[in-house]
Amino acid sequence: MWVVPLYLFAISFFVVPIAAAGLILGFNPVEADNLVLTLPLAAGNRWLSLFVCLGGLSAGIGMIMVETMTVSTMISNHLVLPLSSRFKALRGIQRHLLGTRWVAAALFITTGYVYERLFGPNYSLANIGLISFSAMLQLAPPIIAGMFWRKANKSGALLGLTAGFSIWLYCLIVPEFASIGWLPSALIEEGPFGLAFLRPGALFGLTAFNPLTHAVLWSLFLNISSLIVGSLLFTPSTEEEIDASRFVDALEIRPTRSMSNQKLPDFPVDSKRELIVELFSRYFNPNDAEQLTIQALRRAGFEATPRITVLQLASIRREIERTLAAAIGSPAAHAAIREQEFMTSEELAALSSVYSDILARLAVHPTELTSRIENYEERENILERDAGYSRLLARASQQLSSSLNMESTLATIVRFLIPETADGCVLVLSKPILSAPGSLVAHKDREKEARLSESLNSNELRESLIKIPESAYRKVFELSQSEITQLWGSSLLDNLPIRSASMLTLTSRGNVLGSLSLLSERPDQFRRPEEINLIEEYGHRCSTALDNAILYAASQEAIQAREDFLSIASHELRTPLTALRTQIQLLIRLSSLGKFDSLSPEKLNSMMVMADRQMDRLSRLIDELLDISRARRGDLVLSPSEIDFGHLVREIVERHQIELNQAKCGIELQLEKEVIGFWDRIRLEEVVANLLTNAMKYASGSLITVQLTGTEAGARLSVQDRGVGIHPKDQVRIFKPFQRATEKGQVRGFGLGLYIVHEIVKAHQGKLYLKSEPGKGSTFTIELPKYALKRTAAA
Repeated sequence: MWVVPLYLFAISFFVVPIAAAGLILGFNPVEADNLVLTLPLAAGNRWLSLFVCLGGLSAGIGMIMVETMTVSTMISNHLVLPLSSRFKALRGIQRHLLGTRWVAAALFITTGYVYERLFGPNYSLANIGLISFSAMLQLAPPIIAGMFWRKANKSGALLGLTAGFSIWLYCLIVPEFASIGWLPSALIEEGPFGLAFLRPGALFGLTAFNPLTHAVLWSLFLNISSLIVGSLLFTPSTEEEIDASRFVDALEIRPTRSMSNQKLPDFPVDSKRELIVELFSRYFNPNDAEQLTIQALRRAGFEATPRITVLQLASIRREIERTLAAAIGSPAAHAAIREQEFMTSEELAALSSVYSDILARLAVHPTELTSRIENYEERENILERDAGYSRLLARASQQLSSSLNMESTLATIVRFLIPETADGCVLVLSKPILSAPGSLVAHKDREKEARLSESLNSNELRESLIKIPESAYRKVFELSQSEITQLWGSSLLDNLPIRSASMLTLTSRGNVLGSLSLLSERPDQFRRPEEINLIEEYGHRCSTALDNAILYAASQEAIQAREDFLSIASHELRTPLTALRTQIQLLIRLSSLGKFDSLSPEKLNSMMVMADRQMDRLSRLIDELLDISRARRGDLVLSPSEIDFGHLVREIVERHQIELNQAKCGIELQLEKEVIGFWDRIRLEEVVANLLTNAMKYASGSLITVQLTGTEAGARLSVQDRGVGIHPKDQVRIFKPFQRATEKGQVRGFGLGLYIVHEIVKAHQGKLYLKSEPGKGSTFTIELPKYALKRTAAA
């Protein structure tokens, strides 16, 4: 309690010495505001002045910040919020309380700045402060009268305040307006209408005081006079008389009567101890519950008392609620004690009798007593509602975290709030997530759920449900009836009434995962701030659960991809090694038997060619593994040189002619002449070879068309096959490492070819496109700029 007085004493302690030093040294009293800076300068200590300036600047900024936050909070909480609650047209402001604080803070700072620019040059800081203090002094008469004069009332106080502030404004503020030209100077010099006795600086001919003293004297005189006259003329209300009896002579010692003529009933404390332990055991282990019970009784002062009264029991109940609130929150703690039935009906009746006696002695006006009871009931309702929301969110967290399975998580998200909070729920994912469906629907009515599901077959509707949350300023927002009709369509709403809807964006780690729409057949279902907060909190939990499910599914997919890769790699690497080993073992056997000369040159050459082919295949597989390692590190090396793209394509096709014949694939070349640019030849050969090999694998027995054209920016190459095509859901996945559109084992290779193509094209600052339909073949197109930048291993 001594902190604030000590602080005020500390900041004021050096005022008198500094002022005295300034007067002794002959400084002008008008410049007293600057003495704290000019005194060190006069003593030749510039560094001290600098530190004082920095300290003053920091203190000033701190005071401005604190005052601005305080005033803006008071405006939003005690002005804007009550007005918005009273007037229906202003209720939308309740969602923008933070914005109103920003606006109030901006106006407060701007007003202070304008005041300083207008009046600061003419008045010292001390004078401005004294003017403000003289205004606050007008509050003293009604406060003192309310504490010590029984006949003082609200009408007299308002009359006195009006008179006092009017004189203060006329004597101190009007002259300032005249000094800057806002009012005519004749008003100060001659008085209004030429009445000299009404001059602001010499009111009623009084000229013996300075302007500040003059204004304080007259304002307080008229304030007090108006207060007395108004209080005598107007009769106070019953409520004011009761308040006066409570405040006036509050310190006077009066004889008191006992609370009740009969002794208060008491109860054994052991029975209540068991209930307390049982209550704590719901949230803590038995040992901790026993210790918390002992601590609660000790803090209430009844640890060693065998019996307690109903008032003492109420005190223990309050201590238990405080202990629980520290662990589970105030709303949940209050609800837990109510469910426990800590006090029996007899104890409640006894407590009610005691409270009735207390209220009777308070002499509280019935209107005030009713208002207090209503406030208490409202508080009870709010606490109960908040406790319900807390329990609901706790159950949501438990269910959402109980499984990392994608299908289970999505089903929980769309069904959890039905039917308590919403009648229906629609979840739309912003992009394909592994094998998860793009949208899910839930409704308390199965038939209506089917209609909702049918409506989501429209791609236009799904895109609208994603675009709205992404473009919304708030994460949760309510849809108007026109927006609902425009979004869902009148034909659907005829059979499925939607009276209110709310949408929120599911985001995690800066990524938009999708949108969640809550639908209700009840109007104004999602308008209250507490419901919006509940939906926001639920959205946070859904976002976290969905993100965890995505990460888990991705990790499982990565593990499966690794297993598939190890299986494929062992097979793919073993195949050429087996063939090569067979050839070498045959040669070793012939050499050991002395029959090496029996091989004809043609046979020996054929065996060497086959061995070389297997070595080449093994080398390509190893190069693919090295390329993926470099690509993942962003370490692909490029050495651009001038290349005739068409000539390079012809070389690659000729090099693979034997494989084309084995795959029974025809080749059609549509190559534009002189398509020349600066690209990495080796990397470009990999791109063309991989695209051509990919077409042979998945379109054997069909015609392959290779088309090359020059563009203004560079070159465009497309490889088209007439094979099985690629399903839309696989068209993104196949460009990832170890992925393919067919089941593993149907084609040879690691599943790295298209990934390497994608990374090489990206390293050239080019683009890669895929156009494919199941059963109609595929077309891979690459676009390369004419000049590729050189890349080294350190790039």
